[in-house]
Amino acid sequence: MPKRLIDLLPDNHQDSHGEPLAKLVLSENILEAFPRYTSLSYCWGDERNFKTTRATVEAFHQQIPTRELPLTFKDAFEMTKHLGIRYIWIDALCIVQDDKLDWEKEVAHMHDVYASSFLTIQASEAKSPSEGCFKPTCPDSVKTRGRERTLFTTRAPSSEHKSIVHIMPHVSRIPALNTRGWTLQETVLSHRIVQLTNYELHWRCRCSTLWETGIPYADNERFNGNVSPLQEINNRKWNRLWSTWMENYSEREFSFPDDRLPGIVGLVKAYQKETLDEPCLGLWRKSLSEDLAWCRIGTLSDQSAHPALSQSLPSWSPFACHQAIEFSRWNRFDLKRSAIQYTTKIIDCQIEWSGPPFLSQLLSSKLIVRGPTRNIHLAEATEVPDCNPPYFNVNDEILDTEKHALPWRCAVQWDEEGYREPNTWLCLLLQKQIPRGYELSGETFLVLEEVGADGSGCAWRRIGIGSLGRHRSREVSDDLGLIFDVDACQTITLL
Repeated sequence: MPKRLIDLLPDNHQDSHGEPLAKLVLSENILEAFPRYTSLSYCWGDERNFKTTRATVEAFHQQIPTRELPLTFKDAFEMTKHLGIRYIWIDALCIVQDDKLDWEKEVAHMHDVYASSFLTIQASEAKSPSEGCFKPTCPDSVKTRGRERTLFTTRAPSSEHKSIVHIMPHVSRIPALNTRGWTLQETVLSHRIVQLTNYELHWRCRCSTLWETGIPYADNERFNGNVSPLQEINNRKWNRLWSTWMENYSEREFSFPDDRLPGIVGLVKAYQKETLDEPCLGLWRKSLSEDLAWCRIGTLSDQSAHPALSQSLPSWSPFACHQAIEFSRWNRFDLKRSAIQYTTKIIDCQIEWSGPPFLSQLLSSKLIVRGPTRNIHLAEATEVPDCNPPYFNVNDEILDTEKHALPWRCAVQWDEEGYREPNTWLCLLLQKQIPRGYELSGETFLVLEEVGADGSGCAWRRIGIGSLGRHRSREVSDDLGLIFDVDACQTITLL
């Protein structure tokens, strides 16, 4: 149970203005062992949110000034009471926002808060608490040609057609709630969800997903941010499940940059409970060799970079990347075509926090790996601009540009967007497979840059990831042209 809940007192309890009374209560003081409560998932927005502070917490235990609450909170109160439920949990009110210890303790148990909630109410469209949960009508901007579906048509006695028309939202349009970082774990961990959109209500639980109109959307049209509650996907492989969460999470925004680590702690604990694995700053100990192949896909032109955190993070962690990421970019479609050989082994992973993991300051981190390495000269192919990731010439190969429009067989994505002058880099082979045709999926490697010495020798930081495929200019098709020697291994410390 969360430490505090909001007690929605019966309607005969009203203040001097005729407003229904509500107050904060400690869960331990509720006589019922496991009282039913709803939880609210909403956007904080840029405005100053109504919240509980150390100065107001005692007063709110006596009475919450409901007249001053934003409309979203009032709507959630009313829905909860109509459902016959007495208690509701809202983070802004149930956590003392300027009390660091209270905030850390409650956020650390966020997975329990939503997993124990009887129902999660999602204000999907509101960009701030003041906008409320409901919209009276569909905005005219979505009533464009080709976006309507007629549910049924009848002919009245007067020969006049009567139709019920469902206005389909734009596929590319994502509700405000699904762009916010904190709400990902709220969606995944909740048992039951009511999503309130401008168009209709959506119901989601462990048994089914229902739409008010009865017409299900295609996967890319659903109002779920491409994630599902935990119960809907418990048969999927857990390692792929985590990468799906992280990819989705990397595209979301935060009002406060330092919330990027705390905002996922609920998913970390849920995943750890199911797999008994050890978290490693966005990656996992058991699958670390595979997880290191994450790749930046976001660009400044299509997505604003996430502001940097106040604390520095290791280069190998996806949290160190300030834009959207993707896992296994070059082999995600090849898993059934050829076996992948993971060539890098994890020797040690050390992470030290000043307090609770993900909620406190990161004191130190070090990753020691052993795998095939090689110095590779990389020169970006400026002849083909605007490729994402860009093509590169490897070791000054002579390419036949007249015979092949794209003769380059290597692509590298820098972790920080921008052009780098041709140079020789130490590269660490992560995985190897036999590519089909001229795909860039033969050898996937990290590009490293020396940063100094630690106690055991040189230390390196990750600056990019690349993949090397077949030669396009070779006459002999059997010659793959792969360049790493899997027996030439080196132990490397990554910072």
